[in-house]
Amino acid sequence: VVVFDTNREDCIQKSKRVLSEMVVLGVKTNINFLKSVLEHSAFKTGDIDTGFIEKYRDFLFEKNKGTFLKKEIVALIASYLFSEKNRGSLSDCESDDFYPPLSEWLP
Repeated sequence: VVVFDTNREDCIQKSKRVLSEMVVLGVKTNINFLKSVLEHSAFKTGDIDTGFIEKYRDFLFEKNKGTFLKKEIVALIASYLFSEKNRGSLSDCESDDFYPPLSEWLP
């Protein structure tokens, strides 16, 4: 993800918004780690160097515990509900057009 804005604070806010809206299915991501980096006061003030991750390891990784797949699970549930509502049963799963447009269910 690359963002651009007029100053550091606005770039950080834009980055947080983009990462919060991002949905990646099927693979693990570092989205929560990146959000933690953006929330850290040293990063916000630009007080960073090559030792940043090691120096603030506890803060950066603590928030990532138990957060994997939350958006993905919501998307799968929404997909299931959409299919039940519009198809009547899951027996239609074999058709090529089974998968609903998830954009209807995501913010």
